[in-house]
Amino acid sequence: MVAREIPRPGGRDPHPIRYRLKRYNGGRDPFADHPATWAPDWGVWVCDCAGFVCWAMGVDRFQPGHETKSGKLVGKYEFWGGYINTDSMIAEAERDGKWFEVIDKPEPGCLVVTRSSYKNGKRTRVGHVMMCVTVFPNGQLMIVDCSGSANKTRKQAISVKRLKPTRRHVMLRFRKAKSED
Repeated sequence: MVAREIPRPGGRDPHPIRYRLKRYNGGRDPFADHPATWAPDWGVWVCDCAGFVCWAMGVDRFQPGHETKSGKLVGKYEFWGGYINTDSMIAEAERDGKWFEVIDKPEPGCLVVTRSSYKNGKRTRVGHVMMCVTVFPNGQLMIVDCSGSANKTRKQAISVKRLKPTRRHVMLRFRKAKSED
């Protein structure tokens, strides 16, 4: 887990970050000062929830893998073409558990993920991922996320807020895959 200063309006970055759920926005440079990607068609910095948490964890959301000396391809994130997103986090945790691990109880630093919803084979609602900052004694969480609702109310997509977890939420611990060189 990488401790990061969360970008806020009036902070170091004078440009607000807007939420945009299209083409895997944000999270490509884990060493950048902020998680966003420049969107020339909008003329603003944009990010989505998975891009934000990947940046906060210090990992590039695109993990195409690499070839070892023996010619074996390793380290590839085998879901969604190598891109980490909400559904792929849960799928990977439930199948392999190399990158993410399902945990029973929330803990600081864990990811709080909701699955996408489907009806008749069509996605009706996109999933969402947040990062837990604090677990309160009453079971509520303090989370930080990048969302469209924060974008509308604050003109800044990244926000810190309270959340009461429900059975819809899947708690994941990040365990970055190990290299096999």
